[in-house]
Amino acid sequence: INSTPLRVVGVLAAGAHSQVFRCADRNGTEWALKRARCQSARSRKAAARELGILRSLPQADGLMQFHDSMTRPLDSGGVEVFFLLHLCRGGALIDKLARSGPDGLRPAEIYKCLADCGEALAALHTAQLVHFDLKLENILLADEGAGRAIIGDFGSTTQLADLGHGQLTIEEVIAEQERLHRDTTPAYRAPEVVRMLRAGDTVALTEKVDIWAIGCIVFALHFGRLPFNDNSAQFEGAVEAGAAGLTELAVEHGADADDGCGELPEPLRQVLVRCLATDPLSRPSATDLVSE
Repeated sequence: INSTPLRVVGVLAAGAHSQVFRCADRNGTEWALKRARCQSARSRKAAARELGILRSLPQADGLMQFHDSMTRPLDSGGVEVFFLLHLCRGGALIDKLARSGPDGLRPAEIYKCLADCGEALAALHTAQLVHFDLKLENILLADEGAGRAIIGDFGSTTQLADLGHGQLTIEEVIAEQERLHRDTTPAYRAPEVVRMLRAGDTVALTEKVDIWAIGCIVFALHFGRLPFNDNSAQFEGAVEAGAAGLTELAVEHGADADDGCGELPEPLRQVLVRCLATDPLSRPSATDLVSE
């Protein structure tokens, strides 16, 4: 990458248009290297946008750190863009959840992940950025075991100012619908996102879409599955009901359930009820999540 020679050690992830490699430099330091193949003007614009976001990220322990980039032409036309990133040795949170079995993670592990993500999101939101695609696959662990949770993949991240304020015009809604279809994951979409996609709701979105996604992640970490099944015919109705429609949260449990899996500890239930509030104004800020 530019003046830094790298040796590919292995493949961390692969998709239709991008791959992430585990690499080592001449000093033995290991990195994550993302390669995006951009054949169209839209994909080149998206890569340039992601690069701009990576360069503007605040320095926070819980945000994936960007180190360098390079762009080179492809023989077939288009370009390939390389992003040199900090390597998270613990893998993705979704893999840790899969290894934990059907009972999910222990409450102490969930609280730690929530605190790590809350701190990172607070830094992101303070920088006027909204992630928009928080999910189990996009939260990485710095190290194996009890490593810090790191938020990664900023391909959908948007400047808060670009979301508009108050009521949007029809043209703005159509452009936003296209972006949301392309850049967000259905099972983690907040009710206001679903309403915009389904009915063309003209209310501007806010950083509270990330808080809803955190609620979905915390639910999955405890119960071993996501709260809203986007393949279900009742998906949109379930999302509109939010926490109130989740029977798992209907019964209050005592905080003495804190020491093991099984019953939902009351503090964790309160986090879920607040994060999965259908009114975004009722959801806590990322700073609130950390302080509480």
